[in-house]
Amino acid sequence: MRGTTSRPSGGAARRAVACAVCVAAVALAGQGCGSNGAVANRDAGTGGDSGSSSSSGGPMFQSGDGGGGDGATECISVSKKAENIPLDMVIGLDTSFSMDFDDKWTNVKAALESFVTNPSYADLGIGLQFFPIRQQCNVSDYQALAVPLGPEAQVSGPITQALDAQMMAGGTPTVPVLQGLIAYLQAHPNPAHKPVLVLATDGVPDSACISPVDGETPNTLANAIAVAAAAYAATPSISTFVIGVGSELTALDGIAMAGGTGQATLVDTGGNAQQQFLSALDAARRTAIPCDFAIPMDTAVDPANTNVVYAPASAPEQQFVFVTNAAGCSQAPTNGWYFDDPTTPTKVILCDAACDLVKADDRGQVNVVFGCPRVDVR
Repeated sequence: MRGTTSRPSGGAARRAVACAVCVAAVALAGQGCGSNGAVANRDAGTGGDSGSSSSSGGPMFQSGDGGGGDGATECISVSKKAENIPLDMVIGLDTSFSMDFDDKWTNVKAALESFVTNPSYADLGIGLQFFPIRQQCNVSDYQALAVPLGPEAQVSGPITQALDAQMMAGGTPTVPVLQGLIAYLQAHPNPAHKPVLVLATDGVPDSACISPVDGETPNTLANAIAVAAAAYAATPSISTFVIGVGSELTALDGIAMAGGTGQATLVDTGGNAQQQFLSALDAARRTAIPCDFAIPMDTAVDPANTNVVYAPASAPEQQFVFVTNAAGCSQAPTNGWYFDDPTTPTKVILCDAACDLVKADDRGQVNVVFGCPRVDVR
């Protein structure tokens, strides 16, 4: 059940209402507020960059200032911009012999080409490796990506060329490819990005590399699960998403669960496999986007006078409510938020259901507003 809110009474209530109106002006029209809290010179057809969003799919904080009168009877609000954390996504793509059947490769290739050329994902980092490769049990060879990680605009061409050059052959050495891709991400850390791994395959670990001769980890499902679990528990944590190309691959759920992503997404090759695979990639992108937002370092934060407002692309704004901590999200699951630290905050964090709501809207905006009395859950 959605939590209700408690609002300050008397003059504070009037100030909070005026503040909310001012936030709308800042976010949507870039205008200020008059002394009575009304929006000054608002023009719905012009103003600001209200249509902007984080191109990796996350919401973007709008910047601007809104003032209320002389400060004696109305609060003064300032809205600051804080970027959502972009993703570094490395994809391990199965090119085993069985991918040649049922148009699997044709559909997967077309979907991936569409994904890496989507202009909405401009700040998404993407890298690509195929498996098996010639030295199919050699972890270090998998660590040398076919297309190294880079911004989408830079790697889309090389990825398309690499896809065109592939021939299907060999088995499914899942363990060494996981180890290689995880090692690559760990060797190329970017504190400003979140690393994630996507494993796309039409099979489970098979007899390939089951008895490696150079001391490698045997290619078993249990070992693949253990590798994904260790990467998820490490610092930085690496989530593993799994896309199964085929409907009888529920065994892959264990790898996804160990990698912190719940269960594998299975593509039914008897349906629209291309669209299903593209949707699975996009779902991984959306799910991986974190819902904690850094407060700009130049901002003096008064926790009691900070608010969060969500502005959907095509719906009225929603006032989110403060719930103290993660446990308080049960009181306002779809519109709650809290600080990472209650006294010296550096981030605002959305509750899970509120996070899902925001991430489902590529053009939605989240405004963090400083200077008006905070609206708490009741």
